Amino acid sequence: MIGLHRAIAPLALIWALAGCSTTADQSAPPPPAMTEAGEAAKGNPAPAKAYYLRLQQAITAANQGRYPFAAAQLQSLLASDDLSLPLRREALANQALLYLRSDTPLHSPKSASLAVDKLHQLALQPPEQQDALLQALDLALENTLRLNKLESQHRAALEQQQQLRQNVAALEEALEKLRQLSLQ
Repeated sequence: MIGLHRAIAPLALIWALAGCSTTADQSAPPPPAMTEAGEAAKGNPAPAKAYYLRLQQAITAANQGRYPFAAAQLQSLLASDDLSLPLRREALANQALLYLRSDTPLHSPKSASLAVDKLHQLALQPPEQQDALLQALDLALENTLRLNKLESQHRAALEQQQQLRQNVAALEEALEKLRQLSLQ
C-alpha cells in the first residue's frame, strides 16, 4: 500500500500544479490563452492556436502509445519562447507524466523530476520561494532515494536471515544425526 501511495502522490501533485488533465476533453472550453479576448490582446492568434493544436497532438500521441513523437512534440513546444504560461504549464505537466510512465521506453524519474521542478518554478514568482521549494524538492528526492535504499537493504537482510535460519536448521539436523550415530 505504501508503494501505491508513493506512486500516486507525485501524479496528484503534478495535476494540481498544472491545473490540467492528460487527455483532450472535447466538451471543455479551451484554456484562457485560447479565448477570443486573449487572442485579440496578443494581436496574432495564429501561434497560440498552433501551439494549442501541437499540444493536443502530443497528448493524443501519448495516449495512443506513440511516446517518442509525443516527447519530441512537447520538447519543441517547451523550446518556444512565445508559448503562453497556461500552455507551458500543461506541456510540462504532460512531459512529466510521460516520463513517469513505467511502460514507456522514455521512463525516467530524473527527467520527470526536472519537468516538475520547471513546473514549480512557473507556479512561483518570487525567486526566494523558488529556491526554498527547490531545496525542499531536493530533500524530498534525497529522502525518497534513501528510503528506497533502506527498503532494499531491509529486504536483503530478511533474505539473509531466512537463509541463515535454513542453514541453522540443516546444521541442527546434521548434528542430531551425528549424535544418533555416536550413540549406536
